[in-house]
Amino acid sequence: MQVRCRQKPLTPTLYPRAGGGRDLCSGRVRGNKRRIPAGLTWLFPIALAVFAAPAAASTVQGNAVIAKWNRMDICARRAQTAHPAYTAEENAARQAALQRCLEQGNLPPRQPLAPPQPH
Repeated sequence: MQVRCRQKPLTPTLYPRAGGGRDLCSGRVRGNKRRIPAGLTWLFPIALAVFAAPAAASTVQGNAVIAKWNRMDICARRAQTAHPAYTAEENAARQAALQRCLEQGNLPPRQPLAPPQPH
C-alpha cells in the first residue's frame, strides 16, 4: 500500500496566508508566493536582448550628423594648426581659414560663442 502525502495545516496565526500549509512530501511551504517555472528562466535574458538591441542601434540620420561633426572638427583642427597664435590677426586668419574649410566641405558655419560686442 502506497503512503500518500498529506498537508499539515498551519498553526493559527494573526495573519494566515491563503492556501497556506506545509507540503510534507517536498518540504515546501505553500502559500501565495508565485515562482517562475525553471524552464522559463532563460526567457528574461533573451527578451532583454531582443528588445534592448533596437534601442541601442544607431540611425542613418545619427550617423550622418556624427560624420558631419567629425569633418567640422577636422576643419577646426587644420585652422588651429595653420594659425596657432592668439593675436588678433591670427584669430581673424584662423576664423577665415575655418570658414573657407567649412564652405568647401558644404558644412554649416559655426555659431559665435558670444554675441558680438558693441564698438
